[in-house]
Amino acid sequence: MSLETDIEIKTYGVMKLFAFVSRRHKKIFENMMRTLPLHGSQHYLLVFLMSAKPDISQKEIAEELKVSTAAIAVALKRLESEGYISRKVSESDNRFNEIVITEKGRAILSESSKIFKKLNELTFRNFSSRDINDFYFALNKINDNLALAEGAEVKNRKGSNL
Repeated sequence: MSLETDIEIKTYGVMKLFAFVSRRHKKIFENMMRTLPLHGSQHYLLVFLMSAKPDISQKEIAEELKVSTAAIAVALKRLESEGYISRKVSESDNRFNEIVITEKGRAILSESSKIFKKLNELTFRNFSSRDINDFYFALNKINDNLALAEGAEVKNRKGSNL
């Protein structure tokens, strides 16, 4: 068997395992999140909003999260109707609504953060700090390669951002 064929077989196996692990991780996460009245994507959006600038637009959120503006509009409407966020007219520009996470939203984030912490502990049990850094670096390389394939610009990384 040639070296090239061996590499092809290994990379196929790696990507197959990566897809399997990703699905398993998602399934376990969703099972753990069932204890909360919040879907995983809602949690992800709330976490994003916690660190976003107050006057971020729905378009900017969609671009940052790589989803459609329609998907963001629906998700925000649901979060608002369930009392996790509120919207108020921006004082600096009344054409925009500022998105504010309510006390109910902060409480659910606190609970879901515990779930994330537990899942991370399960996922990375027996990993050294170096293992995690190496894994992070490898995933970034894969992500950069795929971004280039999409025609996206890739930032130059010298090492881990951890």
